[in-house]
Amino acid sequence: MLENDLVIKQVIAANNTSHWLRTALKAALQRDVVDAANDAEVLFTLLDQRAIDLRKTSYIVLPRHQ
Repeated sequence: MLENDLVIKQVIAANNTSHWLRTALKAALQRDVVDAANDAEVLFTLLDQRAIDLRKTSYIVLPRHQ
C-alpha cells in the first residue's frame, strides 16, 4: 500500500470527515489516479474562484486557501 493511501484511508475513517469528502475519496480510489487528480484540480479551481467571487461581493470574510 502506498503511504498516501494510508493517509486517505485515515481521512475516510475520521469522525470529523464530511460525508461528501468521504464519498469523494472512496470514489477516487476506484478511478484512474491521474484522471481523479485532474478532476480534483478542476474542482479546486472552480470552487476557489467561487470563493474569491463571493468575497468580492460579500461582507463575510472567507479564509483564503494558501
